[in-house]
Formats: sequence, C-alpha cells, structure tokens
Amino acid sequence: MKVCIFDDETMAIDFLTHQLKKLANIHILFTSTTPYLDDHTDTLKQIDVVFLDIEMPEVDGLSLAEQLNEQYPHIHIVFVSAHKSYAIEAFELSALDYLLKPVQLNRLKKTIKRIEQQLPPNNTILSENRQLLIQVLGSLEFIMDDASITATIQWRTSKSKEVFLFLLHHAGDVLSKSKMVETLWPDVDPDKGFANLYVNIYNVRKSLKPFSHFITIANIDQGYAVKLNHAKVDKHLWCAFFNKSTVLTDATQSEYQRHLDMYKGVYLAELDYIWLKLNGLK
Repeated sequence: MKVCIFDDETMAIDFLTHQLKKLANIHILFTSTTPYLDDHTDTLKQIDVVFLDIEMPEVDGLSLAEQLNEQYPHIHIVFVSAHKSYAIEAFELSALDYLLKPVQLNRLKKTIKRIEQQLPPNNTILSENRQLLIQVLGSLEFIMDDASITATIQWRTSKSKEVFLFLLHHAGDVLSKSKMVETLWPDVDPDKGFANLYVNIYNVRKSLKPFSHFITIANIDQGYAVKLNHAKVDKHLWCAFFNKSTVLTDATQSEYQRHLDMYKGVYLAELDYIWLKLNGLK
C-alpha cells in the first residue's frame, strides 16, 4: 500500500511515519508540510492512501480533501487531528475514517485493514462500452442496457444516498454548496453543515466508484453537479416520450409499451425527503 502524509507539523509527520513503518507492506512515497498537490502530481497518481491533517494554516484539510477527490478519485483519505472537534464528529457520523493525534498503533492497524478491503480490484465492475439506466421510478436501481446486471449501491450512510439523489434530481444544473447545505441540513449550524456536505460528497464518490465511467460528481464554481456519461435516468426518458404526445399507431405501439413498462412506481417511492415534498413530488 502506497501512502503519503500532509501535515504542517514535522513532529506529527515523524510520529505517524514511525508508526506506519511498524506495519507490513506500507510504503511512504512522500510527506509534506505544505498543502500543495501540484508539487506531487506524478506521485499522487500512484498513491493509495493520504493521511491528511484537518487543521493546516494555509489550506484546511477539508479543502485539500476536496481537491484530492476531484483530481485523484482513486485515493482513500484518512483525516488526522489533535482535536475531536465538530468536524471530527461529522466524519464519524458519516463513517469516514479519522485518527486522533498522537496516532496509536492499534487504531492505525484497524484503519489500514479497513482500507485494504476497499483497494482494487474494486475499481470498475462494469464495461465501458455499455449503457447504464438509473431507475428512480419506484425504487432506486442501476441497470445495464441488456438488464443482465442490476446493481444496488452500498451507500455509506442514508444521508449520502440523499445527497446523490438531490444532485441527480437537479441533473444538468450546478448546485451551490450553500443551497445544498440550506436544503439538506436546514437546522444545522452552517459551519457544521458545510463539514457534513464535504464528508457526504466524499462518501458519494466512493460509493459510485464502480460506476465511475458513467456517473461523476464534479466540483464547479463553488458548487456540485452530477455528470452522466453513457447513462440515462428512466424518469427523464419517460417524461420526454409522453410529453411528445406521440400518436399511438401500429408503428409506435412497441415504443409505447417499452415506456409503459419503464414505469415501476412513483418517483423515489420509498423515500420521504423534505425537498421532495417542498417541490410537490410527494
């Protein structure tokens, strides 16, 4: 396993390096006291895990994690902090791993074991020359064009699933981070809301990793957008067909039947999100 460390404190780097060297098959490719990814572009392509300090003076760990997720989505991030602050609590609630300084060896072993279970060959389980259908009419499903593969994503938390569906609901639009926080965490302190958002975007990207050729979450102009490549949403197809008011004839009968069969139930039938109700969809 190839790792690197970002921490502005050299003593913290030295101690974590010392602990990591006690473990088998761990290779530290570099350490850095400055949070600049451009200094390590080629090496980061080889990295499996980044140990990242949350509180750094120039660029905080949350922002650096955002950059890593955007530029190197294959990398696993482990946050490290001297304080169990609100940010740490948010990571814990969202099942994102973290370590408290000074990093204890037994806790570090658990982290490494958890990451080993998620390393390749779990990169892409689906062929890139196929089409993906995202079913939202009824229950959420991911179906390949010949229906030979129907996959259910393992969401890290129910909230990360909601974050994905909120982005998908607004597919084609860039949602500002502030709008997402206001909508998805309306009763939470804004600072904690943004921490929750960053963690859940991280979780969504990791959950979508097997579908990375078809679905990506892009960071655009202080906001997020879901991008679909060789992927369609059944609701969009269904609405587009029937909004055309195509006349039912012998020639169009098969198309009518195909779209009627596509309807598996009410939009996101099993979910009860507040933003769906506010939009009159429940």
